[in-house]
Amino acid sequence: MDAESLRLAERFLPSTYLKQAQDADISRRSRIHQLLEKRKCPDEGWDDQMIEGLLVDLSKMDSNNFPANCGVGERESRIFSVIIITAITQ
Repeated sequence: MDAESLRLAERFLPSTYLKQAQDADISRRSRIHQLLEKRKCPDEGWDDQMIEGLLVDLSKMDSNNFPANCGVGERESRIFSVIIITAITQ
């Protein structure tokens, strides 16, 4: 959670829970930062949750996951463009 979400969650959860969540997030981000900075696998392995979290973060960067974006490449254009169809069949 970002700082604003944590602040809003204070109305529902004890501050000790929020502090634990914040500390866990800082630790997770630190480990990812080290991986990206050193460009090699860490000496101590990651648990499944850490790996899945990184993959989720990376997948958010894929343009296929942007709701307002529709990527169209050569394969998709085959059905719409006579130029592409002609070029492929020749």
